Amino acid sequence: MSALWARWVAFTGRPLDTRPLALVRIGAALCVLLDLLRVWWLGLVPVLFRPWDAGGLSTFTDDAVWIDQLSPLWAGPVAFWIAVACMACVVLGVLSRPATLIGVLAYAQLGHLYPPGDRGVDRILRCVLLILLLSQAHRRFSLARGPVVPTAPAWPSDLIKLLLVCVYMSAGTSKVMATLQWFGVGKWPVLYRILGDPLAARVDPTWTHPLWIGFTRLGSISTVLLECSAILILTRFAPWWASVALVMHVGIAITMELGMFAWGMIALYPVLFWPWLRRWLDRGLHTP
Repeated sequence: MSALWARWVAFTGRPLDTRPLALVRIGAALCVLLDLLRVWWLGLVPVLFRPWDAGGLSTFTDDAVWIDQLSPLWAGPVAFWIAVACMACVVLGVLSRPATLIGVLAYAQLGHLYPPGDRGVDRILRCVLLILLLSQAHRRFSLARGPVVPTAPAWPSDLIKLLLVCVYMSAGTSKVMATLQWFGVGKWPVLYRILGDPLAARVDPTWTHPLWIGFTRLGSISTVLLECSAILILTRFAPWWASVALVMHVGIAITMELGMFAWGMIALYPVLFWPWLRRWLDRGLHTP
């Protein structure tokens, strides 16, 4: 048992370049920051994060929200701007660890204040930021003073990969178990109906060209296969799998209005693309 434990410690503690984790730190925090700022730009902060009796839509309860001790009227906006300030610090690498912890707590409070706005991608990014809190991601690409740490234990990167495997495979298996229509059964492919949804999509639902129907039928099958094959993330084929998934997420960003979902997932991909990114970055460093 001691030999097995020693092998596990050696595996999780093997040195890994800190640059991919730093890129994930910047990308994930930047997605959250821009998403929050968009809420502010649309003038929705006092609407979403204040209770009904104060003119808002929040239905929070005392046992779920601790920041409401300040005032139900100002709890939401205070949590919002704390999250904004902290995410900006995380992006810049300034006071990154305390900013990550406080920012994630404030960000989670916003989810309690307005549960319909707390999407799956919000929870994924909170988990990733907490993983990065315990890593050396703040020691690269940072404006803070302090020594650069070129390598650190690899377990944070492994844990993010495992999280992605769980996210994608749970999505894929739920599609398989829910309906056979994802495999092209039926007149109208599932992807056709999703991309024509007037509440979230940009594609005209009346577009019924046979080529479009065929493309969405193939896309439905490909989506399930891609998600169910996410175990490849844990192998040397991760960059190739991520290349296909990247195309899927860019397509989602172009054809649908899902907030930061696509970009939030793409922000985690530096750990998957790192074998390729490392060669590109190192080549740039050695270019005269």
